[in-house]
Amino acid sequence: MTNNINIEKRTFDDRDEYNRKPIAEKVISLLQKSSISVSPMIIDGGWGTGKTEFCHKLINLISQDEQIISQDEQKLNPIYINAFQADHADEPLMTLLASILSLMEKKENFDSSPFKKRIISVLRFSLKTIGKTSLIWVFKQGVDELNEGLKDEMNKTGNEIINNTVDALLKEHKDANKNIQVLQDALKKLTETSSIVIFVDELDRCRPDFAVSMLENIKHIFNVDGVQFVLVTNSEQLRASINHSYGTSIDAKKYLDKFIRFSFTLPVTFLQTGKDQDLSTEHFCTLIEADFPSLLNDQIKYFWVELFKNNQLSLREVETFTKNLKIYSLLASDKLEFTQENIGVPMLKIFGVFICSFFPELQPKILIDNEEHKITAALRQKTIPNIETSTDVFWTLPDHMVQIIYVMFWMNAKTIDSKDNPWKNKDASKYWENNIRRLFPCAIKEGINHQVDIIKKVIKTLMLTDDN
Repeated sequence: MTNNINIEKRTFDDRDEYNRKPIAEKVISLLQKSSISVSPMIIDGGWGTGKTEFCHKLINLISQDEQIISQDEQKLNPIYINAFQADHADEPLMTLLASILSLMEKKENFDSSPFKKRIISVLRFSLKTIGKTSLIWVFKQGVDELNEGLKDEMNKTGNEIINNTVDALLKEHKDANKNIQVLQDALKKLTETSSIVIFVDELDRCRPDFAVSMLENIKHIFNVDGVQFVLVTNSEQLRASINHSYGTSIDAKKYLDKFIRFSFTLPVTFLQTGKDQDLSTEHFCTLIEADFPSLLNDQIKYFWVELFKNNQLSLREVETFTKNLKIYSLLASDKLEFTQENIGVPMLKIFGVFICSFFPELQPKILIDNEEHKITAALRQKTIPNIETSTDVFWTLPDHMVQIIYVMFWMNAKTIDSKDNPWKNKDASKYWENNIRRLFPCAIKEGINHQVDIIKKVIKTLMLTDDN
């Protein structure tokens, strides 16, 4: 997952534990092909799935690549925009133009003054309507040497904006289409020998009006051959922004489909040694191997792998959980080690930390209400565990550790007539008892108060209320 330290410089050579470089190479190949249009493209994924890190690695792969291109391909010049950091400026057009100007300033032996002159007329109307806040932001984007004409226009606009009459603004607005054509012509000239690829990240985190305005600017103003856009975003949240701006009667998916040419979702699994591996599982293994090697024991691993899978943890959520696990270990002086006689204990401690991390609303149900069966909601067991034969789950179905603990926590509530109660099937009960004994030898005979107390102690530790 993303570590903000030097993330902009990170490459696939630094680390590629999820085997995403081949995906990046395919993206580059699609962007280079002049014979097929894939812009705007969406790189989709949920929050915390590593989209930003992938984006920077992709950009750096483009930049470090010699870009040996064939006749039907084009050289790529990447630009990165963090839309979330820019939405305070409240003007996506300025954000996009500033990024292009910044790229031009970085080019050696490139005279950008003709391009700057041609966009003054485009900016004039926008500058008069968006105010000085956005002007300040533009100057911060690395465009340090704007030509004098553009500087004068900005200063003039900032000083005289109050004096503009409605009629003057209306006249400027009527000239908007003409000015847009001027900008598009300038962009075509700029991209005669290479394509600009603008990566817009974090659009799903922006205010809905800014996100939609960004989409509209991309669609109507920057629809130019040689200028390509890659939106790195959560499509579900982006559709919610569209509905927020235009109302729920608008089909947000169709709205996006009208101008998005290609989209794909970053996979949450990857192929390793011929098998699909889960990203969250592998990420957690990497994070804990130094501090909690005992948790990589197969039997314990079966439990948290199933727990992660049931809850569909993102990479960022895995990092949150790992941090809380380390905090618990520090406060309790507990390295979560175990013996074969108490193998179920670290599972319960893991579960306690998991509840604190993602289900804080369940804490009072176990600490105050003594309704321990209700905390099974955090296990996200979609179907009622059931054994119709003498199956020994512990040995033949090791990935059912979550089910064993689910059933155990219903022991004190056997008489409750609930659709979620696995003990309603009397014939299966004795087989569950056998499997529970594997993890918690005394639970069936003495009850589960001791197991509940383990989770309570973990919760109190992370609430900083434990006496020990």
